[in-house]
Amino acid sequence: MFNPAQYPHFQGADVFILAPAGQTWNLHSATLSSASTKFSEMLSSNPPGNITQKQREEGKTIKWRFHMKPDPRGRFVDFEFVAASAAKQAIFNFKAVEVQGGTEYLHIYDNIFRCMCNIDPILYPGDEALVNDSLWLLHAAESLKAEPCVRRDIETHLLRTGNYFWQRVLRDAEYWADIGVRLRSPVIFRESMIRIVGLWNMQSAINKQTLLNTAHGVTLYDIAEKKVQEQTFRKMEIEERLRTFFPRAMLHPLSDNPDAVTPGRAFYANDVYYWQALTLVRQYIVKETMAGHGYSAGDGGSMFYNTIGTGAGSYCRAVDLEEWHKKFDMTAKGKQRVRDSLNTVKEEMKSVVAELMICRSNIPRLVGDYPYLTFTEFKDEELPWHITQTRGIKHRAPVGSNPEKDDAPATAAGTRALQVDKNLVIISALEICGHCLYIIILSGTKADVVNSPNSHLGRWSSRPRMKPGNDAQALAANSLCNDEINPGPTMSSCPPQYDAEEPKMLITSVFGGLRPRHYICLTLFALSLLFVFKYNARDKISFPAPSSADTVEWGSLTEADQLTEAVKALSLTEDSGQLSPDPASITLVKTLDHSLVPQVGHNSNSGLQGRLIVIGDIHGMKSDLERLLAKLDFDSTRDHLVCAGDMISKGPDSIGVLELLMELGASAVRGNHEDGVLSAWKKLHSKSVSEAHNSPSRRKVSEREDVDSDGEANGVVEGRSKKHRDRKQNHKALAKQLTKEHVKWLKGLPLILKVGDIKGMGSLVVVHAGLMPGLELRRQDPYMVMNIRTINLRKQIPSERHKGSVWTKLWNKYQSHLPENERTTVIYGHDSRRGLSIGDFTKGIDTGCLKGGKLTAFVLEGKKREVKTSLVHVKCKQRR
Repeated sequence: MFNPAQYPHFQGADVFILAPAGQTWNLHSATLSSASTKFSEMLSSNPPGNITQKQREEGKTIKWRFHMKPDPRGRFVDFEFVAASAAKQAIFNFKAVEVQGGTEYLHIYDNIFRCMCNIDPILYPGDEALVNDSLWLLHAAESLKAEPCVRRDIETHLLRTGNYFWQRVLRDAEYWADIGVRLRSPVIFRESMIRIVGLWNMQSAINKQTLLNTAHGVTLYDIAEKKVQEQTFRKMEIEERLRTFFPRAMLHPLSDNPDAVTPGRAFYANDVYYWQALTLVRQYIVKETMAGHGYSAGDGGSMFYNTIGTGAGSYCRAVDLEEWHKKFDMTAKGKQRVRDSLNTVKEEMKSVVAELMICRSNIPRLVGDYPYLTFTEFKDEELPWHITQTRGIKHRAPVGSNPEKDDAPATAAGTRALQVDKNLVIISALEICGHCLYIIILSGTKADVVNSPNSHLGRWSSRPRMKPGNDAQALAANSLCNDEINPGPTMSSCPPQYDAEEPKMLITSVFGGLRPRHYICLTLFALSLLFVFKYNARDKISFPAPSSADTVEWGSLTEADQLTEAVKALSLTEDSGQLSPDPASITLVKTLDHSLVPQVGHNSNSGLQGRLIVIGDIHGMKSDLERLLAKLDFDSTRDHLVCAGDMISKGPDSIGVLELLMELGASAVRGNHEDGVLSAWKKLHSKSVSEAHNSPSRRKVSEREDVDSDGEANGVVEGRSKKHRDRKQNHKALAKQLTKEHVKWLKGLPLILKVGDIKGMGSLVVVHAGLMPGLELRRQDPYMVMNIRTINLRKQIPSERHKGSVWTKLWNKYQSHLPENERTTVIYGHDSRRGLSIGDFTKGIDTGCLKGGKLTAFVLEGKKREVKTSLVHVKCKQRR
């Protein structure tokens, strides 16, 4: 692993990059290949230089050399490979050139290399400059096919500009919808598309041709048109309901009770005032819809539906009643009855248009903006890049991962199995096979060097300045080549002079240079093709049956019935075992040493085996932990200690708890507070490295951003509570106290610890918060393993909130329907609000020690005929 402090000249790097102005980068080929498809192709197609042992000892490890040169199309730059034989002469003849806009040019590519190395980019301060700088960073990354490594950083910096950024999104929603797809940002995409769909029929507000001209314009156009059609049909249904609406007080339905009194003239005589009020309201509705102010209006019916939704005096006002009473005079009491009836009809009619009044946009409107509806919803599966699960703006994978040491890869596959797309599998396999064959042919070719005249560098384009509010030019994919970008001076007046001729590769035979290993690769390639076509022919992919929850009137069910229906839905959905396309690389599952697992026939008195003790959330309460261990008569040579996460943070002596657990050789799982502290430690470590490269002015900006780093865009992301900010500060303060040994121990903690099979309990696992029923351990969502509290039974979606059905109810119900040899019992902590919670297959042992409650241990001890379980508590002395 490289040290970020060495950027831009990493020790042991094997790729050298030279800019025309003389700036250089020494980077690792593995980093460039994994971050950029273009660099991967260049590195694989150009032969590396040979490095002798002596050169390696002297620190001379460069195998590839690239010089930047202008792109022939006038867009950003290309990287010219310089062969090892010509490298010395090329450097000797190199002359630095001052290029117009060179500082900005170097700034863009330096930020790209930073992102490739997982180092935060340094963008220009100021809202306008930061947004423009972020867009140029995205454009440059796309030219290198390195978008994934910059997306998260760009999105984060854009959201930090707050209202300025969202005002630009509203002014040029067509372009920002495309940017949202290119960044794979759900929040930017949704906010842009909500405006586009809401104003789809307003030609002066949305330019459909402009939308089509963007990189993903055709897809966006189809999505918007589909949404508009769906909403149009729904609005037509709502308008029909408005025209046929009756308030509850007017309804006298047929009763099934034979003793019920049949409504007579007296019943309906009392409804005369409601009929008069209903006539007035229906006249207004018919008049507005016939005038084209409903679903067919340019604003999508926004003004009409908002009038109905707000009610009160916005329509059928008192002045309208006065005109009406000139034709239908009545007493003062009668007029009052009409007004009361009218208010009742208008109030109950609000529910008809309630779904259209939902606001799913969280940004303020432009001054003098067009009216439009914002109820458009985009589910995760509707996003163009097929997101399977989304939680907020972005997801932070738990830090400290090491894929080489993982027992099982963690996935962010969410709560349901991904649907298998057969065509996608086949196409992906063919693409991989094609790349393999391409690399094999290149590596097996023979090449001759032929002399050719050196082609000098041509025109060098400076970075254009983007005008605020004119994102039409700034964001267009082809705007980088148009006439409004003024080219800088040519470099032909003082080009780098190379004495050595530029080598050209002349392929003499495709298979002439193949070696045995190449034939082996070709054979494997052919076998992979056979497998793909065989897989296609078998056609064994099946899709899960529809959930019973989709056909059941959910609101009419009791909680017990809802649990039963949820279990049926889980049992109908097969867990295909398909992993997420972008798995998080942390230690998700780890198995406890079998010798530490209590077994029937073994006990502590025989000296063969000790106890397994699982302790709930400690939260830095070292003195209470020591008292609990003393009460248990804990012996580290005989017993083994397991902690269910949240050992640290909040309490008075987190470091002391860490050192004690490490000294006792305890096992543990990672909780949300361990993950938060590791995240804070990583940020502090990265910050200390990046500050060394910052100027004083940039450092001030960095400090200001650090203060606001936990905040998000105003009005878009839910505001952070004081409790959350305090937790972040506590994590940061604790991270500063960690030693390398502490960090190493914390990083090695798994999210799920498999204890093993225990008689009467099935397979026993320890986690911090909980698990999602119906999913294999290796497919559990890492975030939810550390944070889950409840589950939406209808959709089987987990949540970290307290509101909802506790996850343990569904887990126990689901396990009871499984065969005994497939059942799993979970020991967990995290939920101190519910406290001690012992179920058939769940054991919750967070009893709120931090808040002055108890510290609880779940003890398993092997006896002659069974594994005995017991609970041991101590009252916590120190209160929060």
